[in-house]
Amino acid sequence: ADNGTGFKINPEDALKPFISGKQNGMGLGLHLAQEIMKMSNGIISVRNPVEFDLPQPQFETGAVVALTFMLEGN
Repeated sequence: ADNGTGFKINPEDALKPFISGKQNGMGLGLHLAQEIMKMSNGIISVRNPVEFDLPQPQFETGAVVALTFMLEGN
């Protein structure tokens, strides 16, 4: 979680390559993170901050990206 303004694009598009809400963004960061998570048998997902009990109130308006690591054999 971060304390920024959140995603400026549709959360479903945030993991797609070459799509960015940043003015000079390339749209590769989260896509590459997703590919690495796939190779590690994990999942990356863009989430809504209200789904979590975040430790700092300033995180409530920011972006949340969850990394889920699966144990081998599950």
